[in-house]
Amino acid sequence: MQPIKIGLIGLLCLQASMGAFAQEKDDVIVAQAPGSFSLHGQIYHKHFKDAVPPASGYVTDWENLFTDDQIAHLDSLIGNFETKTGVQIAVVTLDSSMSSKDDFDSVVLRVANSWQVGRDSSRGVVIGVSGALGVMRIQNGVGLHMTDAETQKIVDADFLPAYDKGQFYQGTIDGLGELMTRLQSAGAR
Repeated sequence: MQPIKIGLIGLLCLQASMGAFAQEKDDVIVAQAPGSFSLHGQIYHKHFKDAVPPASGYVTDWENLFTDDQIAHLDSLIGNFETKTGVQIAVVTLDSSMSSKDDFDSVVLRVANSWQVGRDSSRGVVIGVSGALGVMRIQNGVGLHMTDAETQKIVDADFLPAYDKGQFYQGTIDGLGELMTRLQSAGAR
């Protein structure tokens, strides 16, 4: 999927047209000056160099890849897994105003560190996804004993087949299922 390029006038028109919608939906991302965006009425700088917005649950969907029902299902699935294993998982979607393709990994790491997923960040996993940028990353806590190669196999075999078709919910369900199975078999508790 190629990102859409919008000129300054188009961006201003888009921002003006989204103003009424932003009042109805709290998580609308509206572009501001170059390098910043507004979320929940607060301005953040691209790549979260100043601050990372708070999570809205186990799934924080800033790119609007999921429906409300899909988010509720993913939240329930992840919450049940945490209850069973003590491992926290967060899914965050980032649009192109929040990161670039080159900096995506460092932005996901910044989110993981800021949110302290896994209590002290050692027993947590942050799954970062951007449909607009065509990238994803799994950031594992150091206490989970999963190698980068194991994680990459899950990304390639379980997340990406559906993501490549634009099916982000299905890819997330498939990938989470395999990730949770591997974490349980590795004795994540």
